[in-house]
Amino acid sequence: MKESETIDVCNLASLFASTNTKKILDMQLTKRNLAAHPALVVMEGPQADDAISSLVKNVVLVLM
Repeated sequence: MKESETIDVCNLASLFASTNTKKILDMQLTKRNLAAHPALVVMEGPQADDAISSLVKNVVLVLM
C-alpha cells in the first residue's frame, strides 16, 4: 500500500485528531516525494527542519 493510500484509509477511519492532519500529511508527503525522486528540486536543511517540526507539532504531539 502506498503512503498516500495509508493516509486516505486512516482519514476514512477517522483516526486523525483533526481535519487538518490529512492535509498536513499530504503536503509533507508531496514535499518528500519531490526531494526523493530525481528532479531539479533542491531541498536544504531549513526545509527539512520545517517539515520535521510541522509533523511533530501538528501530527505527533496532537495525539498526546
